[in-house]
Amino acid sequence: MQRDPAVLRAWTQAAQALDEPVAPAAASGGLRYRSVWISDLHLGTPVAAYPVPGPLDVVGTSAGGVLHEDLRQAALAALSLPREQARARALQFDWAPVCDQFVGFLVAARRGSVIAVTKPTQKLHKLLS
Repeated sequence: MQRDPAVLRAWTQAAQALDEPVAPAAASGGLRYRSVWISDLHLGTPVAAYPVPGPLDVVGTSAGGVLHEDLRQAALAALSLPREQARARALQFDWAPVCDQFVGFLVAARRGSVIAVTKPTQKLHKLLS
């Protein structure tokens, strides 16, 4: 499926035009929306949400958004945040630590078959012969 560059450009411009995304319910925290919030931050859009798991992981104590028990207060405060701070928070999320953690959890598939996981052996297809 080909992606039309004009459509992608229009979507990006529309997303960047948002003042801020708001998590509307305390129960909406958790894993489902983390990637959405990181995408919003990546576009320079501050996040407003309740201080629950999910937003706490993504926004935390950073200047990329505002977490508060009063969602209206969080949303109003987030409007004043510089977009550059939201973008800076998004850039702190990187695949390298995730991959390193994954490789650290790998174990030999066969008893007695121990393969050291080092930089040269991090290619998963080369771990087992």
